[in-house]
Amino acid sequence: MTPSALIVDDEPEAARALARLLRLRGWSSILARTGEEARAILSQQTPDAIVVDVVGPVRPGIDLARELGAMAPQAIVIAMSGYTPAVLATIGVRVDASSFLRKPFDPSELATFFPPHGLPDRAATVRMRAVRA
Repeated sequence: MTPSALIVDDEPEAARALARLLRLRGWSSILARTGEEARAILSQQTPDAIVVDVVGPVRPGIDLARELGAMAPQAIVIAMSGYTPAVLATIGVRVDASSFLRKPFDPSELATFFPPHGLPDRAATVRMRAVRA
């Protein structure tokens, strides 16, 4: 079965760019621009991974990441941003670097989170769940 990722980002170009890179790795993607769209998607299907932009226009994305992770506990949750974790900390957003994906996307970094045609290894999954804490 093809692994899938829910990508939640208010920037459609960034979401589509990540979806294209994931497709090259054998993953399918579901795109949502808002938390409301993401919740509706999760009520219908369960992805293997949830990628959430933690700097959003309405609600802090880290809160949304935690909420979506609780809705789909078997999915890994990955925070993403154009800012580094250190910069995010200065505005009150704490993310675990082991579950953080930086924009613009580095295809080699994607291998850590999205192995070709498969799910992340067990150790990576445990580290990525830290975003829910």
